Amino acid sequence: MKSWETLIKRVLVESRKDIEWIIVLSSNGDVLGKFSPRDISEETLNEIIKIIKSEILPHNIKHVDIMLEDESHIIIVKKGKEYIVSKTRVKPNLGKIYVILRKIFGGEVSE
Repeated sequence: MKSWETLIKRVLVESRKDIEWIIVLSSNGDVLGKFSPRDISEETLNEIIKIIKSEILPHNIKHVDIMLEDESHIIIVKKGKEYIVSKTRVKPNLGKIYVILRKIFGGEVSE
């Protein structure tokens, strides 16, 4: 399998700025790969890990899309034992993002 960094770069190139940042987390919260033009706050990362551990892992959820107040999205997708977490720009083309995530990471990413 290609490195996480290679896959992340492909997502960013194909999304054409619809995705602002992306991180790959293990099920215990370790960062396996990431791209962010600015630092992701420790608070934000901890909240994402908390959601994964408390809501996603126990229920075997494969995909979560959280719309934020500014109409950007946090999208969490399970890939094997890892989680791909991305933050979109405001009012993104979600259909395009889901197609890209499905194409690059495989699995079931649906609208």
